Amino acid sequence: MPWFAAGSIGAGLSTLILIKLLYKYRGKPGAGWLLGLSAVQAVFCLSYGISLFVFDPALRLAFEVLTWIGIVWTGPLFLAFALEYTGRGTVVRSIQFAPIAAVTVLTTGLLLSTPYHTLLWSEFQFVPTFGAATVQYTFEPLAYLTVLTVLITAGIGVLLLVETILSYGPLYRREATAVALSTLFPALGLVVWAFELGPMPQVNLTPILFVPHVLLDGYAFVGTNMFDSNPTTRRAAEQTAINDLDMPIVILDTDALVVDLNRAAQRLFETEKSTALRKPISDLSGRDRQQLSAGQVVTLSNGGQRLDFMLACSPLKDPRGRQVGETVVFQDITRERQQKQRLEVLNRVIRHNLRNEMTVIQGYAQTIKESPDSPHVPAWAATINDGSDRLTDIGEKARDFEQIIDTERSPTERSIQTLLDEVQSTLSTKYSAATIEHRIEPAEDVQIYTDPDLFTLVVTNLVESTLKHNSAATPEVTVTVRTPSSDNETIEITVQDNSPGIPESELVPLRNGAETTLEHGSGIGLWITAWGTSALGGELSFTTGSNGTTASISLPQQNRRHTWPESPTKTEAQPAQ
Repeated sequence: MPWFAAGSIGAGLSTLILIKLLYKYRGKPGAGWLLGLSAVQAVFCLSYGISLFVFDPALRLAFEVLTWIGIVWTGPLFLAFALEYTGRGTVVRSIQFAPIAAVTVLTTGLLLSTPYHTLLWSEFQFVPTFGAATVQYTFEPLAYLTVLTVLITAGIGVLLLVETILSYGPLYRREATAVALSTLFPALGLVVWAFELGPMPQVNLTPILFVPHVLLDGYAFVGTNMFDSNPTTRRAAEQTAINDLDMPIVILDTDALVVDLNRAAQRLFETEKSTALRKPISDLSGRDRQQLSAGQVVTLSNGGQRLDFMLACSPLKDPRGRQVGETVVFQDITRERQQKQRLEVLNRVIRHNLRNEMTVIQGYAQTIKESPDSPHVPAWAATINDGSDRLTDIGEKARDFEQIIDTERSPTERSIQTLLDEVQSTLSTKYSAATIEHRIEPAEDVQIYTDPDLFTLVVTNLVESTLKHNSAATPEVTVTVRTPSSDNETIEITVQDNSPGIPESELVPLRNGAETTLEHGSGIGLWITAWGTSALGGELSFTTGSNGTTASISLPQQNRRHTWPESPTKTEAQPAQ
């Protein structure tokens, strides 16, 4: 028996032993593909070894075809193993892998029909070597292309394993190194045989070189328990950890182009990953990279609500320490800023409004106690009564505030006419001297999708705030509602009165989003309007002109697809241009 025949059969038998040892790992990431690879490897080695004893031309050709089928499938199967073992198994089941599988299947079909064409090789003839039935034939271009396909797919698999070595350090270094090196021996043999680089071009040494391949694989998969711990776990953990975080995360390259983003970021920017990749971050956020620096606070719109984010940026570096990109984390601080804003307002109400009212009430009560027979007692009592009314009003506003914070949203379809009638009914009793009108444009009743209680609360407080600052002898307020003509548009609500309107001093805190010692409102009604508007996903603005101040509320109408905010967000007031 020639030595190369014995080596080929020995490599095939050792591969069968390896299959038996690996069988217990079936179900592990990559194990199924490795078993398939080992099976075609065994077919390759055994068929070639046995064929060296077959001198019947037809039977010898059949064995050569079987040998080639083993060659054709080794590269793609090794690539599939490397992809799944390194945590990229989805690629194997995606459209990206389909061309490789299609080419492999097509080549297999051509091999099986070799007796009827010369697309792969021609001039098939016996060239016995040391008594063995070696053959020689002329490679056609398609045969060279087939060999290159095998080498390229196997090479990509090796690169994936090398990347694992570099990325995960010593954790999988021995196993991945052994498997990567094991492919070099048969690859070298295939190149020498296909391109006739050796002294005996009719002898294919590739099967013999599978012996060190099997030994290295045996060390990697059996000796070190490669399938007991593999990169899939760590890669899946990394991907899951990022995707499962509630904080939006965007990964940029050095040109500020998006190379990855988690599910939270996709929801924030209302996009799909496939759409966002390779686009500038400015296309998603509306801000240049320079405006997205660490520690900066940005306000972004999402689903009809405005959210505030604190940015955290971390450089991404390769194993050589070179920066290759950056991770931008959007930390939602909307709730924290809201809580700070509310505490500032409530602190002012307690510290300023309540104290002032109680001071007035206590003063006049003491005066009445000291001078019960004074003719001014009725006036003093009226002042006390007015002060208590204002304290009651503050209490009612605090209740309204609690309604915004604690009540679960219950959006439903309601008649806009009915809602406006409720607002007018509530205020007409309290402000009997005022004229409150409302109109709908176009002049027809429509159904809107909103939280009815919160809607009436917002509009009622806005109209009441307008009435409180109305200095006309007969206050008049007109509420105009412009309804949307279709879904995904907005309802525009404007409130206009017949006086100079709400003072600028009341609007400055809303415009700044905070109150200070020098800049604060006189009540809480406008803040209730602002917070409630944001809770409905809308925006509140004020335009000051020659005819006074016009308040406007813009509410999104996305029908039942609208996503309601869990908590209100900051609303800005805009001055007229």
